[in-house]
Amino acid sequence: MVAMGRWAFAFLLLMGVAELAAARVPNIDARGEASSGGRDLLHSRRLVMKKANEVNKDLIIAASEGNAKAIKKAIAGGADIESKHGDQEDTALTIAAHAGHLAAVKALIDAGANVSAADTEGTTALFAAAQEGHVKVVDALLKAGAEVNAQRSADGGTALIIASQGGHLPVVQSLIASGADVDLAADGGATALTLAVAGPHVKVVAALLEAGADPNLGNDIGAVPLHVAASFVGAGEAMASQLIASGANVDAATATGLTPLMVAARVGNVPVAMVLREAGADAGAEMEGGVKATDQICGCLEDGEGESACLEGVCGEASKKETVEKIMEILA
Repeated sequence: MVAMGRWAFAFLLLMGVAELAAARVPNIDARGEASSGGRDLLHSRRLVMKKANEVNKDLIIAASEGNAKAIKKAIAGGADIESKHGDQEDTALTIAAHAGHLAAVKALIDAGANVSAADTEGTTALFAAAQEGHVKVVDALLKAGAEVNAQRSADGGTALIIASQGGHLPVVQSLIASGADVDLAADGGATALTLAVAGPHVKVVAALLEAGADPNLGNDIGAVPLHVAASFVGAGEAMASQLIASGANVDAATATGLTPLMVAARVGNVPVAMVLREAGADAGAEMEGGVKATDQICGCLEDGEGESACLEGVCGEASKKETVEKIMEILA
């Protein structure tokens, strides 16, 4: 079972581990643009441009449909393999990769497509394929020389970060095997490990830790993966144990002094609180103002939305007393 209350979700936003924006690869339509008349020379130029635009459009449509034969025909007919489409200026390769069309991707690569081409947000074909979990496309792009650690200009995200966020284990494993830097961070400081924990994607967390991901890398305000794990019941216990076994600091504190144990107490997460205490977490640690974990048990109830802000069935009227007693015993 995986559960997360509204306070925990708000906590993730506060901690700067909100999801990366998905790459926006456009839907393709087959409508052409009408050209206007004018002087003979201008008209001639427009006819040339129209023909070029039409053959480029044919290439983009073929890429979106995964039609490798049509791709080859469009290129043979003069299509610019690096032509851009839509507001994001995506190439045929990025569009085919996002859709998972392996044959189309290979046809474009064989024709000389630039595997490092990026749209206006810095999204590459590799990022687009990783985002959707298309591992065979990812492998083809890596084999063709795609930069495994390329970061998007929009948010600093990498193929590994977006794949980890999406829980795409085979893609994560492929990227790691190809030399992906497991500790690269996106803007705000969130790493692949942090976003995998926020999934929550237990198997991806395990793969990243096995590859040497640092469990103590915090974001810009000091939140580490263990803070995030403490927000979840079920998966949180397993992930907290994995992180601690890999050397996570159980007393890691944010800029305001918030520790993972305080997070667990606040959402009434008894299993994670127990894991943390058994690993030596300090129950006496204080936040700004001297607030301790004991002062925050089921504090999610105080955040404006009552029981709905908390983990289901943990801090409600029927269970709060038992939860408080259990956590107080753990903290003693």
